[in-house]
Amino acid sequence: MAEHLDLRVDWSATAGVCAIRLRMRGPGQNGFMDGAGLIDRVNAAAVQRLPRQYGRVLVTLQFLWLGLLLVIPAGSLPFHSAGWLTLASACSLFAVAVAIAAFLSLGSAFRVRPEPLAGAQLVSRGVYRWIRHPMYTAVLAIAAAMALRVNSWAALIIWGALLVTLECKSHYEDALWRAKDGRAADYQRRVGRFLPRMRRVSW
Repeated sequence: MAEHLDLRVDWSATAGVCAIRLRMRGPGQNGFMDGAGLIDRVNAAAVQRLPRQYGRVLVTLQFLWLGLLLVIPAGSLPFHSAGWLTLASACSLFAVAVAIAAFLSLGSAFRVRPEPLAGAQLVSRGVYRWIRHPMYTAVLAIAAAMALRVNSWAALIIWGALLVTLECKSHYEDALWRAKDGRAADYQRRVGRFLPRMRRVSW
């Protein structure tokens, strides 16, 4: 029997991205591959190779992409307009507001690396009632503002690289919390990663 390839696209307003799932069906085959599963596999492989340094590598990449957005020369995208500068300002204000809310909720538990502190407790108060990783949301928003102002394809590509890095970092952090606190799995099912969780629509 020949294999059939089914393509399913889920729109998740939680992350604001499309997750494309490929299902290979044939004799004795029935499985899914999606973006989240791929990230988990990459994280698992990286942790095996760098068991103590992986979190540090992710943080280094995060600041590398932000640093590049600060120093790359401005471009001239053909679709750029004054409206993009207004959007950049809105992203900056949003980033500051979310970062302040996250910092106030975390208090002394705040840290840059994804590994939780030895005595840290799972935080689900304040902005963490709606978003699991609001600091990453703030970083993505301020980086988006920077990319819009730089106005180049290079800036957009760097922002995409930052998004992938923070996806890996958030998945890694979630896995560490599930191993540390039994409540984490339920919390992660209920609360969105970078934006509040909303109804999933499939077509």
